[in-house]
Amino acid sequence: MKIKEINQKSVKKISNPELINMHHRIHQYDGLAKTRKLKEEHKHTIIKKHKILVKEMKRRNINHNSPLKYVLYQIIKERNENA
Repeated sequence: MKIKEINQKSVKKISNPELINMHHRIHQYDGLAKTRKLKEEHKHTIIKKHKILVKEMKRRNINHNSPLKYVLYQIIKERNENA
């Protein structure tokens, strides 16, 4: 499954290992935000897709303890700079 294909309906059809793998890939994109400034649209896509995956993980009773760090940090930092 590609990142752009993640939606609430599609994640219900994938296996647990694939769901966990997709979650890991979203965190890899989050890691890019540590060293690069991401476009606004990419930040919001990462956040949206992460929420969908986490919701499905919880529905399946798969443990989740890894919030997004760097994308959210970039958004907060930019808001503070523009305030």
